[in-house]
Amino acid sequence: MDYRTSPSSRAAFPASSDSQWCPGARVEVSGLYEATHVDGQRHPVVFLRTQDFPACACCGKKIVYRLLCAAPYILEDEDFGGCAQYRDLWRFVGARLGLTPETA
Repeated sequence: MDYRTSPSSRAAFPASSDSQWCPGARVEVSGLYEATHVDGQRHPVVFLRTQDFPACACCGKKIVYRLLCAAPYILEDEDFGGCAQYRDLWRFVGARLGLTPETA
């Protein structure tokens, strides 16, 4: 089944964008993106804010990404990120992803 056309997925992806991003661009909004390969194959991927969109192992830099649904990372939410244990966990995860404290 195509995730883009199933009735249940339409409700799950309320926000979409016609903007496209290429490998090397900075992810400005955490969420669910659609990756479109040079051969037309598409699939969903999740990116966190401040990551860079990656090149494809097969397509190289010809892959493009489109935001399907903005979805803030749970530790970016003040209700969860404000707790010391979550803040420390977010710093650890951010360090593993190569994020600086200023961007995490």
